[in-house]
Amino acid sequence: MAWYARVCRLAIPACLAFSVTVAQPSDSSDTDSLAAAVRVAPPTSVIVEDFKYDTGNRLRLSWVPSIDDQPGRRAVTGYLLYRAVDDDSLSLLAELEPATTEYLDETVSPDHAYTYVVAAVS
Repeated sequence: MAWYARVCRLAIPACLAFSVTVAQPSDSSDTDSLAAAVRVAPPTSVIVEDFKYDTGNRLRLSWVPSIDDQPGRRAVTGYLLYRAVDDDSLSLLAELEPATTEYLDETVSPDHAYTYVVAAVS
């Protein structure tokens, strides 16, 4: 299994306003070892959206699928979605089918920061 991660950090303050930034791994040694393991292209353009007028317990994640996840070229066997709450370590949130481009997280709550990692799997 080879994978590549895109990390999206989402902070949810008490007022239910959302702030999203996208970042690459900061440790170059992790990046080097990760790049060596990559056999499929990563998903790109990760977006996290809040639902207006709800109680702050739902987020929609969407992404552009790996270019290796195309009809006739299905090198991707699925996607793994990881999530960390505040500064905890990442844990597996969902295993998704190939060609999946979004996920609805209905287990979030205000006053927490969430980190999401979307990984293409071969």
